[in-house]
Amino acid sequence: MRTFAFLSVALVAATAALTGARANAAAPACYETVGGHKLAIVCPSPIKTTKAKTICSKKSGATYSPITCPNPIVTKAQAAEAARAAKTPGQTKGNPYPLGSPGYTSASGWKLTVTHVNFDAWASVVQGASPSNAAPPAGYVDVLVTVNGVYVGDQGANGSELADAMMTIGQKGVTYLITGSKNCGTIPNNLEQIGDIYGTTPVSGNLCYQVATSDVASLVLYWNQNGANGPWWALH
Repeated sequence: MRTFAFLSVALVAATAALTGARANAAAPACYETVGGHKLAIVCPSPIKTTKAKTICSKKSGATYSPITCPNPIVTKAQAAEAARAAKTPGQTKGNPYPLGSPGYTSASGWKLTVTHVNFDAWASVVQGASPSNAAPPAGYVDVLVTVNGVYVGDQGANGSELADAMMTIGQKGVTYLITGSKNCGTIPNNLEQIGDIYGTTPVSGNLCYQVATSDVASLVLYWNQNGANGPWWALH
C-alpha cells in the first residue's frame, strides 16, 4: 500500500512538472511601447535582452523585461493579415491565381485571366512575326503569355498601361519586362498596342518576355504599378 501511495505521489508530481514545462514552453508575449501603450508584436527569434534604452519588452507574468526589438517590427495584426493573404489565391508569389482563373487588381480595376502560355515561342510564333525580330540570346527563351482582361474600374484604361504593369519573375529573383535590352520584338496581337478601353469591353492580347531558361519552370506573372507588388498569376 505504501509503495502504491509513493508511486501515486510521484506520478502526480511528474504530471505537474510536465504541465508546468508545457506552460513555460508557450510562445512569449512581446510588446512595443507606442505613446505609453504596449502594442503586441511578433517576438524576435532568438530573444536577446538589452541594457540599452528600448521600446520593446517581453512579458513574464506581470513583469516586462527589455529586449532587442525585431527589425522590422511586425505587429500581431500585421502577421495575422500576412498569414491570411498567404492563404488567399493571388495575394502572394507562392500562392498565385491558378492558370485559367480570373484575378483582380483591386486598386487598378482590372479582372485578368492568363489563358495560354508558350514557353518557347521563338520558332513557332516570334520568328515569323517580323523579319527584324532576333532570336533570344543563348540561355534565354521567348515566353509568350496570352491574357484576357475586363476593365471594371472607373478611371479609364488602355492596353499600353496594362501591358507595362505586367511583369514576370522566377526563382532567381530577376524581373522580366516586355521592354528593355532583352525583348521579343514584334509579336502578333500585342496587348500593348490596344488603345483606350471604355466600359467593360473585354480585351485579349499577348505579352512576350525573354526569360532565362533556368527561370522558366518557376516563372509567375505579377502586377507592378504605382508601388503595388501583386496580385500574382500562375503560368504553369
